[in-house]
Amino acid sequence: MRPELVDDIQQIDDARKTAVKDRELSRLGIDIACLQETRLADSGSIREANYTFFWQGLHQDDPRQHGVGFAVNNSLIPAIVPPIGGSEKILALRLLTSTGFANVPCIYAPPQRSGTSFMRHWMRRYPGTPILKDYTYWETSMPEWEPTVTLGHLASAHQSDLVITRRADLRSVLHTRSFHGADCDTDHSLVGCKVRLTAKKIHHSKTKGLPRINTCRSNDPECSRRFQTTFSAKVDTSSFSATDIDSRWHHLRDAIYTSALTAFGK
Repeated sequence: MRPELVDDIQQIDDARKTAVKDRELSRLGIDIACLQETRLADSGSIREANYTFFWQGLHQDDPRQHGVGFAVNNSLIPAIVPPIGGSEKILALRLLTSTGFANVPCIYAPPQRSGTSFMRHWMRRYPGTPILKDYTYWETSMPEWEPTVTLGHLASAHQSDLVITRRADLRSVLHTRSFHGADCDTDHSLVGCKVRLTAKKIHHSKTKGLPRINTCRSNDPECSRRFQTTFSAKVDTSSFSATDIDSRWHHLRDAIYTSALTAFGK
């Protein structure tokens, strides 16, 4: 997705690049796009007409290598936690859902430097998480990943951008499509994938409630007399002289409940 054909890509202003990508992503209907090889310094964000761009790179004084980021539709900004604390190769975005958080990682792992051990480590540490990454020269190592499924076309060595997911989570992938730009002077393409994100449910322990009182026995005269006798014995009228209204109410509440439970039962 280059903005235009030029002799030197560095001559294009960064604002120009995001403006063109903003228009193209909106035309394709992309909600969240993972960006790689951004080569932007430090970290930051910029808001365009339709998308907000986040990026993470090396320091200003370091060489402009690697760099990852996200392009998030402006309508989803209230539902995300802005990515912080990443590196020039790994950046994660958190989505807020009704049942918890959903993590979307963006990983750039050049195979000449990282090797297959990096991807094996990531798949073991974060099972069920789809990976969006650049896959140049990884075709020879794909048969080793039996429990993994690649969403892309491996017939050509130039198809280097893929989405990886575990075979058990393949049902969560609804649709995958590869978009090729008009600029043929690149082996990269935009891979769009529609997935069903299911956030992990957070279970909270519930405190055991108090036993319920059998109110049907309140019509029994004998039970009513027993309640009156028990309540008179439990209530301490001297506590009513206390100035703390909360203490007076707690004492009266406990006396009523224990007396009713004793007289009427559960």
